Amino acid sequence: MGFLSDKCSVFSHTDEMLKQSKPFSCGDKDLDEFFMHDAVKYERQLLGKSYSFRLDSDNSIIVCMFTLSNSSIDARNLPNNRRRKLTENIPHEKSLSTYPATLIGRLGVDKNFSGKGVGLELIKYIKQRMLLLSNIAACRYLTVDAYSNESALKFYEANGFKPLFSSDKQEKEYIGLPIDKELKTRLLYFDLIKLNNIKMDFIKVYGTGKLYEAELIVGLLSNNNIEATVINKRDSQYLFGEAEVHVAAADAEMAKEIISNRHE
Repeated sequence: MGFLSDKCSVFSHTDEMLKQSKPFSCGDKDLDEFFMHDAVKYERQLLGKSYSFRLDSDNSIIVCMFTLSNSSIDARNLPNNRRRKLTENIPHEKSLSTYPATLIGRLGVDKNFSGKGVGLELIKYIKQRMLLLSNIAACRYLTVDAYSNESALKFYEANGFKPLFSSDKQEKEYIGLPIDKELKTRLLYFDLIKLNNIKMDFIKVYGTGKLYEAELIVGLLSNNNIEATVINKRDSQYLFGEAEVHVAAADAEMAKEIISNRHE
């Protein structure tokens, strides 16, 4: 499996969790400042929702953190070649002026856990989470404003992200930044349609012969900040099979605990 799935659980980043946390440092002062002081304020204003993976052995220790928010890619003013690249897997008759996306606003791994493949596993988890969320609201792309340095860009490109623009100059023109100004971040995207052809790391945590009961479980998990989906394997004619509730692997143990304790 992986370090996060084997040794950690994911939590919403709330005031209460923050008070219980030991210091977190990913080596970037701005990111550390955001996660420790601004993330909760952003959530109160509905500008971004932050999450943390914490050690199961000590929930006060944060392994990594990330922030997600709704976004979009405006294709109207893209150069023709970049628009074609962006929409190469979208049927022509379905072309739009803007496309729904989710933005990874912030992402950081604590320095004490570097070198364990945490960053790669975290990106995989976020992709899986977006696939689950697509049952609620469609999201075609995952985007990120990555720091414009070699290590950050290589990290995201190794995880399947592509630059929306072919050059710094092209991106500056698009966002209206003067040509002599420094471009501190580059906009990259990942086409989530690719996940349709990949076996995702989902785990069944509940099964029932009653579809409405499975939907109640999904609601229960959602109230506890765990995204879940129902896979209905019941045969409508013969009424056998189960409605299964699936969650991402990293959420599985917590989901099972919530379900088992739901009548207490």
